[in-house]
Amino acid sequence: LEEVIALAKAHALDITVAVDRSGEAPAPAILSAATDGKHDLMILGVSRRIGEQLFFGKLATKLLAEAPCSVLLVSS
Repeated sequence: LEEVIALAKAHALDITVAVDRSGEAPAPAILSAATDGKHDLMILGVSRRIGEQLFFGKLATKLLAEAPCSVLLVSS
């Protein structure tokens, strides 16, 4: 996160980093925060799941389908 913040600041971009500790299920909490904050980009760290089809998990799939903004998936 520190690298992302530094990169955004170097390009004079506003960035908000949020960590949810509400105990709510992840997908609704993330979607709610994206909608309430009127964000235009969501960046999500993912890991590819084993299988013939490209799949990054249920959370990534739900966010890609329902996010009110662009979603960037980052995989190492």
